[in-house]
Amino acid sequence: FDEDDEDMDDDDLDDYLQMMAESRAATSSPSQPLFVDATPAAAAGGGGDDVVSPFDAGTGAVTPLPPDSDGALDLTPENVDKVLDEVRPYLISDGGNVSVRDVDPDTGNVYLVLEGACGSCASSTVTMKMGIERVLLEKFGSGLGEVVQVE
Repeated sequence: FDEDDEDMDDDDLDDYLQMMAESRAATSSPSQPLFVDATPAAAAGGGGDDVVSPFDAGTGAVTPLPPDSDGALDLTPENVDKVLDEVRPYLISDGGNVSVRDVDPDTGNVYLVLEGACGSCASSTVTMKMGIERVLLEKFGSGLGEVVQVE
């Protein structure tokens, strides 16, 4: 994917997701679960090694954010970080992560650092645009300016 190619269609996205799934399958260790349910209820039932999704209701892994009056969240570094919790499991499973460097309330620009394998990955631009920016846009709406990758 070219950095100048801002118009990705569904086929490009499908190709990218397929490539990432194949890459993950080739490098992942099936003996190590990504998420382990360590809640007291699971431990009491002997299910402490069960793999659970951080997005399942009741796991407490993702804290819902309160929207402001027009349905979009306030653009703050704390809210951006909480929204990024939705994509972190996917980045971490590929050996990377993302952190918030800065949020400019005047322009709505969000400055992010891709860490680990994500920082040097050839697909980092696509990850930023099609994954991270899409999720931020869903949560912050028109208040979001540019999502910028910084070092």
